[in-house]
This record gives sequence, C-alpha cells and structure tokens, in this order.
Amino acid sequence: MCIPHPAQHPRKDFQSAGVQVLKKISEKNDVSLAKAIEERALLRYGNPAKPLQTKAVVNLVRGKNTFLLAGTGFGKSRILEMFYELIPKHTGAVILVLNPLDSLGNNQVSEKVAAGFTAINLTKLTFNPCKASKI
Repeated sequence: MCIPHPAQHPRKDFQSAGVQVLKKISEKNDVSLAKAIEERALLRYGNPAKPLQTKAVVNLVRGKNTFLLAGTGFGKSRILEMFYELIPKHTGAVILVLNPLDSLGNNQVSEKVAAGFTAINLTKLTFNPCKASKI
C-alpha cells in the first residue's frame, strides 16, 4: 500500500498558469498555426484533420476554454493527442479525459497505449493516494 506522508506532499493551492506549447508553434498567427496543426496531423495519422479538430486545437493552444459536442467516431480523442504533441515533453504535461463509462475509459487507454502515449483509467475503485502521487 502506498500512502504519501503529509509532510512529503504538502497541500498546494493550485492556480492556472496556462499551458506552455512549443515556442515555434505559439508564435504563429492563427492561420499559420492551423496549417501547422493540419500538417502534423497528416504526418502522424496519414489523413487530414477535420476542420473542427483543427479549430479546437488552435483554441487550446491559445489557452481558450474549449467545448466540442460531437458524436461517436468524430475524432474527439484525436484532438487531445494533437494538442499534446504541441507541448514540450520536459513539462511532464498530463491531459485528463473524463469518460462517463468505465468500459469507455478502458477502450481509450488501450487506444492511447497503442498510439505510444502513457494512459491510465482511474475509477472510484482504482483511484487512491498512491495513484495520485504517480500522476
């Protein structure tokens, strides 16, 4: 059992500091940024990003709250992958995805691991202080 000692992990008051993306990306205007996102998506996935995927990633890069309501199979998960690829690896960024069903979370984890990402499905049964300290 892994329980962090309170002295080792003092409570912090968190505040948003924004997400740091690659400098060469963040300095682009919106049109150039969208083009760069589309080029990266085409290289990684072998097919072009959908316009709403690109727009969502542009908004995330710009630090805007972003909400996309789209059906199953649209490619919402790919948006997070596309955004994550723009974050410098040394930052240790974590992207949190909320799923309404445990089975959907398990499927998403399998897809992310197969794509080369680190992923875990946290549920009320598996989330504990030890898992939290590893994240």
